[in-house]
Parts: sequence; C-alpha cells; structure tokens
Amino acid sequence: MNTTKKNRNGLLLLGGALVGAAAAYYLQTPAGKKLRENIADRSNQIANNASIKAKSLSEELKAKTNIAIENASTTMNDITETFKERSSDVVSAASDKISNFKVGAAKAQKALENGVK
Repeated sequence: MNTTKKNRNGLLLLGGALVGAAAAYYLQTPAGKKLRENIADRSNQIANNASIKAKSLSEELKAKTNIAIENASTTMNDITETFKERSSDVVSAASDKISNFKVGAAKAQKALENGVK
C-alpha cells in the first residue's frame, strides 16, 4: 500500500472516530436525550400500530375462514340431501322393476303350469 492510501485510510479512521465521539457527546446533551426519547416514542408507536394492524388482519382472516367453512358445510349438506333423494328414487324405481318382474315371473310360471297339465 502506498503512503497516500495509508494517509487517506488514517484520515478516514480519524474522521469516523471524531464523528462517533461527536454523536456520543450530542446524545448525552439535553437535546440528544430529547432526540432519543422521540426515537423511542416513535418506535413504540410503530410497534403498537403494527400490533393493532396484525390483530385486525387476524380477526378478518378468522371471520373469512369461518364463512368459508360455513359455505363448505352448506354445500356438503346440499350434496348429501341431493344424493339421498336421488338414491331413494333409484331404490324406488328398482323396487318397482323387481315387483313387475316378480308379477311377470309368477304369470309365466302359472302359464307353464297350465300348459304342462
């Protein structure tokens, strides 16, 4: 490293140390203490606002989730009722067909018995 770069790095280090010392001194003055209090107050306000917003979003999400669950439940109940009605219709139709088949089978058996005699 050449001398110019060393001198510049040294000056930057010294400048940084001076700025840090000045900031530390300023923060110990009444104006600096007031600035720290303002920063702390503002940080608390931001944290409180974020907490309120998060709670609001959480409640909104919970309400929407409950609505979605309720809608899904209603839809499932509707599907179940439709299935019961249609399966009842199918069972009834099948029962009618079986009854008709039994009547026809009985007639055919009588006809065969009458024809055999």
